[in-house]
Amino acid sequence: MTRSTDPSEQPHVEHRSRVVTGSTPSPTSREDGERACQRALEQNPGDARLWLRYGVFAYNRDAFEVALKRWQKAIELDDQLATAHFNRGVCLRKIRREQDAINAFRQALRADPVQDEACAALVEMLAEAGSYAEAMEASADLLALNPDAPGTVAAHALTLERQGQVQDAFAFLLPKVEAGMHDARAVVALGKVCQRMRPPSELAVPYLETLLDDASLSRSDRVAALKSLAHLHDASEHFEAAFDCMKKARALEPVDLNMVQQRIDFVSSVRQHYTRERD
Repeated sequence: MTRSTDPSEQPHVEHRSRVVTGSTPSPTSREDGERACQRALEQNPGDARLWLRYGVFAYNRDAFEVALKRWQKAIELDDQLATAHFNRGVCLRKIRREQDAINAFRQALRADPVQDEACAALVEMLAEAGSYAEAMEASADLLALNPDAPGTVAAHALTLERQGQVQDAFAFLLPKVEAGMHDARAVVALGKVCQRMRPPSELAVPYLETLLDDASLSRSDRVAALKSLAHLHDASEHFEAAFDCMKKARALEPVDLNMVQQRIDFVSSVRQHYTRERD
């Protein structure tokens, strides 16, 4: 098993499930870095890690097919390079080749059975496809080896929630967060589960607020936490607080027409609540 923890060997992407991490170099440093990597490969064409890093540069400039070819070359040189399989999965998911992405994440886990990010992504994708039994099996396998893997914990809880097992999801996740699992993925998942409870539980609110107080929180995690808190406030009929959280989340996102429509729909929902209250 060959696993990388070097951010330069992972693509930078703002992903809803936070399946990858990495720094965001400037365009100039990216270009210089890619050229330097190319020169290094001319001297060492059999270096799998150089091909891994070379693929990251392509991914970060949206050359996805090029990135896939470079990571495939890394795998040909070292098929136990878990990060190369994982990065291919991220890229394939990005371009909506779902089954290929699922296979890539499975290969990452074969190379590294405790890779939390790969397992979380795999479980998410299987659950989205309605393959709940496979999703639960995948998360159970990793959690048996590492019960405190936050990405997989969150994905496992949300798979239960998707199946309507909201109380089971709550009973599984709340003790983890209470015991100190304050990773954004776990806390945001708790917010989603609490929102689905009847009546909605506000137990996730202080954890989400504490998470948002962390100045080092990434933009994507901050947006996810704000949205989770907004929906939880909305479910609990704290409409002004919900609107304020959603407004902050939208301010952090790039302009997108679909997002604008969602915001309009959200505002309309809040207004309807107020109208019913007045009537």
